[in-house]
Amino acid sequence: MKLNTLLLASAACMAVAAPMDLAYAQGATKDKKEKKAKHKASFPNMTVKEVQQAIEDGKVTIIDVNSPKSYQSGHVPGAIHWAAVKSKLAEALPEDKSALILAYCSGPN
Repeated sequence: MKLNTLLLASAACMAVAAPMDLAYAQGATKDKKEKKAKHKASFPNMTVKEVQQAIEDGKVTIIDVNSPKSYQSGHVPGAIHWAAVKSKLAEALPEDKSALILAYCSGPN
């Protein structure tokens, strides 16, 4: 008898907790989506033409985050290799905190 009462009470608690967890998860997902959208908006994409123009105008610091082997086999002219400067990155970046900094990699492979 006590076991049945305990199981029934546990089931009732789960029935109440599950919708609360779902509401919390949905709220957390909404917050995460809003945060991601806001973050994405603060880092706009650039076209190849815009990047080329910024390089020509000397208005961009480019960081290559590929492996050393990949960097040695070819990189954007003037790009700083991340692995070579990571311990002193602040020194390699412009002092102007509003300066354009572009980081790139070839992808996960």
